[in-house]
Amino acid sequence: MKTGIGARSERERLRAEAELKSTVFWLTRSPWWAMAAALHLLLAVVLMNIVHLVRRPAGSAMFRVAFRPPAGLVPDSGARQGDQDRGVNGHDNEEAAPAGPENPADRDPRGAVPLLPPTVPIAPGLAGAGGLRAPGLGLSGQNGLGGLYAGRGGAGRGEALLKNGGDESTEKAVNLGLDWLARHQAADGSWGATPASPCTVCSEVPAGNPVACTGLALLAFAGAGYTHFDETDTAWTECVRRGVKYLVKRQRKDGLIDEPGDWHRGMYSHGIASFALAEIFAMTQDPLLRSVVTAAVRASGESQQTTGGWDYGGNPTGRSDSSITSWHVQALRSARLGSIPVEKTSWDLAIRFYEAALDRSKPSIRYDVYPQSAGGNGTLAVSAGGLLARHYLGVKDEPELNRRLAERILLEKPVYCIQPGNDSIGGKEGSHYYTYYATLFMLTLGGEAWPKWNRLMKAALIAAQEGQGCRAGSWPVGETDARMAGRVYSTALAVLDLEVYYRYLPTTAEDGDLVSLVERPGMTREQLLRALEDDDAEERFRAARTLMRKLDREAAGAVVAAAKRDAEGRGPIMISWLGGLPEDDALVEMLAGLIEHPVEEFRRAACDALQRTTGAHLTTPAQWSSWMLNRKNRRAAQAGGK
Repeated sequence: MKTGIGARSERERLRAEAELKSTVFWLTRSPWWAMAAALHLLLAVVLMNIVHLVRRPAGSAMFRVAFRPPAGLVPDSGARQGDQDRGVNGHDNEEAAPAGPENPADRDPRGAVPLLPPTVPIAPGLAGAGGLRAPGLGLSGQNGLGGLYAGRGGAGRGEALLKNGGDESTEKAVNLGLDWLARHQAADGSWGATPASPCTVCSEVPAGNPVACTGLALLAFAGAGYTHFDETDTAWTECVRRGVKYLVKRQRKDGLIDEPGDWHRGMYSHGIASFALAEIFAMTQDPLLRSVVTAAVRASGESQQTTGGWDYGGNPTGRSDSSITSWHVQALRSARLGSIPVEKTSWDLAIRFYEAALDRSKPSIRYDVYPQSAGGNGTLAVSAGGLLARHYLGVKDEPELNRRLAERILLEKPVYCIQPGNDSIGGKEGSHYYTYYATLFMLTLGGEAWPKWNRLMKAALIAAQEGQGCRAGSWPVGETDARMAGRVYSTALAVLDLEVYYRYLPTTAEDGDLVSLVERPGMTREQLLRALEDDDAEERFRAARTLMRKLDREAAGAVVAAAKRDAEGRGPIMISWLGGLPEDDALVEMLAGLIEHPVEEFRRAACDALQRTTGAHLTTPAQWSSWMLNRKNRRAAQAGGK
């Protein structure tokens, strides 16, 4: 028995054959006078409606609100589209005007009809805070979604759009932005800082960051309700499908999703990619993504610092970075919304970090936290992202802190440099990164502050969007953060800002129906050392990770022995963790002995760990031997001088 799409196609074929047979049956068996009467009636209806094809005088034109997207921009997706002339599902009514020919090459938005989704009320029980089931049973498109994603498609999108301050201009900008992203996806499914060839006019920065940029682009499509599981496949469905496939292929054995060898920015990439995949899984419940997201969440927990947040790399350093941590919190929250378990220890550590980073006197979130101290005050972007993350973690809101931060944000309106490289306008807060977190924070805060910010945000973003040529629909690379990450980055974040009206249903308390946190009992040091000798490679790996997070120098030798047993697997990762330990003669000599290991990744990991623990940037065994000999001689000379 057929099921799914095949069964549906078979049923439709049989139904069509039955209808055709029924029509032929009545035509061949009806009397001549009945057929003549039907033809005369049809002719009368046609004659009566000819008047509607005559051009009306200008003074009698009727004002109409159009829900139809610009031609060629948005693939058909059911009840999400429609207008007063053609109906929600695209059916003509009696006043429908001729559609006319379409020009697929015309992407100039200036003559396009603005998009405004149907304003059917959100289903009862979904508009309030708390008790929101996630995920819903519906998919993107006509049925819509459930839970916090209920505004992304179907009946609820138009209502959420108007209720929260969006309009046809914001939707037009969203669809133009998504269209630009779809046109600049690489053949392998990725997006990068430099858009994919054959485009040569949209590239202002060196190529790079494909994992992070792909994650941001996927978040932009998902924010408007588009996934790889849409009921009606479209060109954008295929974009999402290829982007998801690319990120899945980039996942390593330890669950991290990042660029090969990019330990410096790896946790940025992993946090954003995990966020995108977790959100798409929560929207679709694709069974093939469950293990991918589960492994990514586990890797995030294993890369978390003892101070509670995340640093640039996954190795233990003790440093927690506010900006990187905000992406990981969003990823963990999306995982819980999709029923992926998250360890309670990881969740609680993140809460502890934001408490340590919070400066209530400003208020602001400090840029980073070390085991001994907290770093300097972060920017408004970091502060908005930090207070938003506290809210997502379920920390009780402090209204006075929120109010004071909102006042600071309203004084720093978003302004974007239209010309690349021009920083004379916009200032330190004129960045898409700032606007992304400020917009989410202000919508979550609500009250009088949100409409004020919304007016500023809409005006700045819509004015800055490109309108001509291949760049039409994108946002320029003119301010600090986009110059590092490129036009894909600036466009994806701008689209996410303009989707804010329906991207998440706002809540006033902790998100409803998050899957429960998982308790995992800790192991003693003796148990961890025994686990390093276990026959199970997974047990050895976890034990080494825990010991290195505790900065246990005495366990370095046992970790090296465990790593050698898995030299062609995850052993090199375990070696790289040793670089987070303070410099020690025994550790340096141990690592130096590994840079001649027969496995290349093992040698590279040992060299990387040596560089980080000593601060010396050397690459060959001979260089390290010379360096250690010089250090030994210097110490001997110092001892003799005393």
